[in-house]
Amino acid sequence: MSFSSDCKGELCRLTLGKPCCIVAELAALYITLGSLHLQGQNQLTVQFTALNAAISRRMILLLRGALNLTTNVHMVTSKRFGGRKQYVITLDQAESQRLLSRLSMLDIERGGSYWVTAMYPKIMVNRSCCARSFLRGAMLGAGHISSPDAGYHLDITAASKEFLAILSKCVKRFGLPVQQSKRKDTTLLFLTKAEQIITLLTLMGAHQAVIHMEDRRVRREVIGKVNRAVNCDSANLKKQMKASERQMEQIRILMAGKAFQSMPPSLQDIAKVRINAPYATLSELGLMLTTPIGKSGVNHRMRKLMQYIKTNLPVASSCLNDLTGKEKSDND
Repeated sequence: MSFSSDCKGELCRLTLGKPCCIVAELAALYITLGSLHLQGQNQLTVQFTALNAAISRRMILLLRGALNLTTNVHMVTSKRFGGRKQYVITLDQAESQRLLSRLSMLDIERGGSYWVTAMYPKIMVNRSCCARSFLRGAMLGAGHISSPDAGYHLDITAASKEFLAILSKCVKRFGLPVQQSKRKDTTLLFLTKAEQIITLLTLMGAHQAVIHMEDRRVRREVIGKVNRAVNCDSANLKKQMKASERQMEQIRILMAGKAFQSMPPSLQDIAKVRINAPYATLSELGLMLTTPIGKSGVNHRMRKLMQYIKTNLPVASSCLNDLTGKEKSDND
């Protein structure tokens, strides 16, 4: 199963909230998955169609919790798309009237006559609990979230202006940005930042999905830091290797000429040790001398040696690129 399916499965397992919250969630599910069928002889029915068994069970629980409605459920297998299964929940005439009336879409007179006053639910989402429930229903009916391993993206498809208006109002209520993009005749409300997606999922009640996202985000950050550190160390090592090779070249040129014999004995010793151990650290070079010295002493002699090369061998040292001090970056 995908991360989006797992997230919706967790939302479907949440306990039902207060009656007003149940109605708000039902309203979002009706807008995204419901349909109104007007028939002859003043008859009407309401249907919900879901591709997920967990969502269909959630809708049945909501219908029973809100108005104690009895539902008929049957499964339809489509010949297209590889025999995809759809779960169809149907309400009869009386049950449909009660639901539409609760959603402020239908008026019923005492004599039993009725008329449809709106094609979309007219509900109030002024309370925070109702806004969270509406967002939960919208996510179940028309939402999608990508796997944290592939990036951060959550979107909810709004096929109507009415739905988009309510959805935007709920999102703004919690300080989240309303980002939109067009896709054919529909509008997508989307989030692309991890913090925003985590906030929205937390509001809906998908805490396990949030934990999974946080775990993946921490792993990605740690891996990114390790990779950056490794790349930095690798680059520094390459620089040190190149500097050491140039340094060895200069010392060999110096030792091959007469100028080497005129150098102080201390500089001759450090040059010989460096040639014999080109990749040794400063501390290791100090221990190789006849009279061992510390790291700072070796560094001082190497600086004087490089300065002597620049002064006495200008032609040979023309390719020397400020080697003085390079040895400071050696790992002790």
